[in-house]
Amino acid sequence: MKMVNTSKKSNPFWFIALLWVAVWLFSACNTKPQTSTSNGTPNTNPPPAADTITNGSLLTQQQAKTIIEQYALNALRALTANNTTLLAGLVHPQKGVRFSPYAFVNTDTDMVFLQQHVAKLANEVQKYTWGTFDGSGEPITLTYNEYRKKFVTDKDYLNKADSVGYNQIIGRGNSVNNREKVYSKAIIVEYYQSGKNPDFGGMDWGSLALAFEKYNGQWFLTGIIHNGWTI
Repeated sequence: MKMVNTSKKSNPFWFIALLWVAVWLFSACNTKPQTSTSNGTPNTNPPPAADTITNGSLLTQQQAKTIIEQYALNALRALTANNTTLLAGLVHPQKGVRFSPYAFVNTDTDMVFLQQHVAKLANEVQKYTWGTFDGSGEPITLTYNEYRKKFVTDKDYLNKADSVGYNQIIGRGNSVNNREKVYSKAIIVEYYQSGKNPDFGGMDWGSLALAFEKYNGQWFLTGIIHNGWTI
């Protein structure tokens, strides 16, 4: 008995059309969206880092700024106003904060104060030895308020900084700058003021760097580093 074929002949045009639609849908589903800049070009810059990182030194300048800018401003305002009570709340609860008069952070001689002591510094008359003066090698024996005027607020870094660097060294003098080694996992913010007196040929520049390390999910101040041209 001859079998009767009741199926219709396939149309090659419809097969090709369906195949084209399937390819187009697959491509559309696998295309990653791109953001654009203001001029319409694709934005290839990495997005700001989520604040889950513990090693702040790995952040780009923009990422570091996004995370730490407000912390740094709060600390600088407290230092400028000599509000050590406010400053104490920003200090690392375990490590305290180290004061370095020069770019070379001396972990043997630089003064370190714990959080509870920082709150009292503005009212203290006790003299501490903060290191040695460049050139003479004489001990830097000053009260906190005397030290602050000479090595923290020697310039108006809060209102008149010419540059602010995030994980970036701006001021480069003739001292070894080892802050990135000492604070190897910190975000470091540097407030820099260029030299203003023409008689000094720009050598009267100064900067103040603030180092922040993460503890229990929050960034705390661990280092205050003064920098300038040394003898």
